[in-house]
Amino acid sequence: AGDLKDICYFQIAKLKADERLCEKAGDERKACYLDIAIYKKNPTICEKFKGGEKDECYYAVAVSLRDENLCEKAGKEKNKCYTDMAMAKKDETLCEKLRDDKDFCYYLVASLKKDKQLCERAGKFKEKCYEVLSR
Repeated sequence: AGDLKDICYFQIAKLKADERLCEKAGDERKACYLDIAIYKKNPTICEKFKGGEKDECYYAVAVSLRDENLCEKAGKEKNKCYTDMAMAKKDETLCEKLRDDKDFCYYLVASLKKDKQLCERAGKFKEKCYEVLSR
């Protein structure tokens, strides 16, 4: 019965777009806050989380809102956030914000844009990049 109660609070919180009700949502609490943060376009709701969950929340809200500035707050999800954002926006300049895996990011964006010139920046993925774009 506890599960149904949690789901009920979660659904009501979503319907009312009231994150305060998420506190009563038990096992659904995380999903509740995340959904409402995205729905309200309000990343500060992510502050309700700690550690990795906070990182995941900022990542999800950043991608949902297509706001790369939120990637800075995504902690362990930061690289993934910038890579996904670079792909979503087809914007290779976002690859520069990565700590590592810049090569892969350039490769992905080059593939999406079908831009052979970008392959030059794909480092260890350069050959693969040209190969994919020559098909």
